[in-house]
Amino acid sequence: MNKRIALSHQSDSSKLKPTAWYFLKAMAQFLFSPELRLGRADIPPTRHEISDDFCGVCVATSPDPDCDVYILQSLQELGLQHVRLDYGYDSPDLHGARLLETLLCQGYRVMLHLVQPLEEAAAMERPAARARWQDFVETALDRWGSRVELVEIGSTVNRRRWAGYTPAGFIACWQTAYTAASMRGLKISGPNISDFEPLYTIALLDILKSMGQSPEYYTDNLFVERVIQPEAYDHRV
Repeated sequence: MNKRIALSHQSDSSKLKPTAWYFLKAMAQFLFSPELRLGRADIPPTRHEISDDFCGVCVATSPDPDCDVYILQSLQELGLQHVRLDYGYDSPDLHGARLLETLLCQGYRVMLHLVQPLEEAAAMERPAARARWQDFVETALDRWGSRVELVEIGSTVNRRRWAGYTPAGFIACWQTAYTAASMRGLKISGPNISDFEPLYTIALLDILKSMGQSPEYYTDNLFVERVIQPEAYDHRV
């Protein structure tokens, strides 16, 4: 059944303006909260069992189908069953969809990362861009949603130069995708904040929680060549 929906946020821009004050307020609330004082909270309990979905890998391919073969062979050698794949506006007609179909047919558990082009992300405060994003998301979820493990939304959202999002633009992006995924009973993850930056992590998760749209899984984009410590000991966390 086609579950296309009309989103009320498209006509109410006042709900899409998370301000610098909101970010600072969320950060201040956290600084005075008990969570900040939980010592050694990163250490797992004794006899902690590592689940089989602990490790996965991001995959991508090329127009050459032999690249798919190489990727599948590598996954088999590594013994991995969980993969993450970027899926953008041009993916439905290109090799990304070919690899995705192959992975799903062979039983791999896929995190489908829905990605906007830079210029589209930068325009997400405009109704036309939001309409294009909604059409892309719903088309992708109608085609793949019932077969993937979960959906990821967001791409280094605290790096406007890289991803294109304003805070309000990303909230519009999230509302659209979250609503579409929820209507289909799908799990959603995000918001893919770069380097665990506390101000964005705390404030964005607080905003999403206040909207009743918290991700089921939190995702981060960690640049390991610059951040070499375990995240619990990183100076920015």
